[in-house]
Amino acid sequence: MSTQQSILERQVWELYCEELRLSPDSDEPLTDEQEVHWQQIRSDLESVYSETRAPDNDPDQPSSPESIDWLSDELQRLNMEQQAAAAAAAEAQAKQYRRIIQDPGEYNGDTLKFRKWHLNMKSLLKGYHNLNDDQKILIFLSQMKGGEAELWANIKHTEVNGSTPMSFATFETELTTWFEDKLAQKRARDAIYTFRQ
Repeated sequence: MSTQQSILERQVWELYCEELRLSPDSDEPLTDEQEVHWQQIRSDLESVYSETRAPDNDPDQPSSPESIDWLSDELQRLNMEQQAAAAAAAEAQAKQYRRIIQDPGEYNGDTLKFRKWHLNMKSLLKGYHNLNDDQKILIFLSQMKGGEAELWANIKHTEVNGSTPMSFATFETELTTWFEDKLAQKRARDAIYTFRQ
């Protein structure tokens, strides 16, 4: 590796560390994911450098600031393309997951059907990445139609759109407390008792 290429790699390393909010001279190791990403950036840097460097008699001659800026811009562009490709792959995988997962359907407040519907809704949410708590809650509320569920959903919808934010964990606790089948354990025990006789 030439001195010029080493200088450029150091500059790119400093930019990468700045992006991760790390000190470039830190002894703290990168995570596996960060290490893979850095090695990919280095590989891209080497290929861009070898493709774009004009042949000259002295490969260690420092390049002009314009060419360093151009290479830096090119690396940033490649990095953005990699991130976009990774995001597209993740979205494609999520779409495939959503095709496989059964639509939980609407929920009307029937406590006997709550557990299955709730599990199916949680499975459905796994097919959507980067949802915030409000979005997750609104997806749940949008499936609550008819009967007691719709009345409860209307109240929660007002709360979610109000000034006090609600976490998804709090929402799930309230939802479960309100709709779970409180007699399910008793019915299960009775069924076991009846089966034994």
